[in-house]
Amino acid sequence: FNSGDSHANDGADWTTVQSHIMQLRDGGDPANPDDWSKPAAVLSPQGAPLGRAGYDRNISLDMTYFEANGQAYYAWSQRYIGATVGDPLTWIAKVDPAQPTRIASEARPVISPSLSWELRLAEGAFAMERDGKIYLIYSSDGVSPRYVVGGVWADLDSDLTDIDSWHKYNTPLMKSVPMPAGVWDYLTYPQGPGHGAVTTDGDGNELYIYHTWGDGVAGNGRDTRIG
Repeated sequence: FNSGDSHANDGADWTTVQSHIMQLRDGGDPANPDDWSKPAAVLSPQGAPLGRAGYDRNISLDMTYFEANGQAYYAWSQRYIGATVGDPLTWIAKVDPAQPTRIASEARPVISPSLSWELRLAEGAFAMERDGKIYLIYSSDGVSPRYVVGGVWADLDSDLTDIDSWHKYNTPLMKSVPMPAGVWDYLTYPQGPGHGAVTTDGDGNELYIYHTWGDGVAGNGRDTRIG
């Protein structure tokens, strides 16, 4: 978040990224900026920035909120920055909705890259509840056309802050469509799907909204897709 530029983080330095929350007032219009609270950083129970202890700089991003069995949670991606950049894992913590700017329990990792196709990345998680289970859909591999969608699930009544409660799918849920040799068409052959969310249309159909790599011109940027 950049207090002086809504399109960039402070100093255009990604190592300063920190998860924030904005809240819509009761009865407010989501399209009216004045009905939203000012962005506020989500902090540890002690009021410190989210991150591993012992590191001068940490970043947190891609935070999502969900509830399970009456308990609210945040899940987010986090990196620590020292002599090297720490691998981004997906972390989780309990949160009190009445005090949403601080987590209410110790932050613990729940998705750690361990499979060859994950490379060193687990970010952009989105939570869904289905048939007594909580699913986290996340992005992995690399922030590039190699992006893929992975998934983990846990029983609804398990300890969701314990990484051992979560079960990982062995293969990606989504990946790039093979592009023929000599072809440079990111619109016809979607590359690097990831960082999506599930919603419902007016007819009750579930939709997966996500982005792919490539702008149809030079293969950079993002295209938004619905599946």
